[in-house]
Amino acid sequence: MAYAGQLSLYELKDQLPDVVVISPNDPEAMKRYVVECKQMNIPYIYDPSQQIVRMTGDELLRRASMALRRYSSMIMSLPWCRT
Repeated sequence: MAYAGQLSLYELKDQLPDVVVISPNDPEAMKRYVVECKQMNIPYIYDPSQQIVRMTGDELLRRASMALRRYSSMIMSLPWCRT
């Protein structure tokens, strides 16, 4: 958590992960990771658990629903989900 604010997904350049797990650490870093995942079109799992007490209801709902929308569209793009 001490260095989370100094890290960025942009540092990965050409070695992008298939999925990112955003787990509890520095709240500002968690916000930035969500934005970076969206900008870089990387699916992510959002797990705020211990940081829930530091977030507003709106922040929590917004980030969780963004993750759900991205996950849903990723699942629906799988060959066996197409109609």
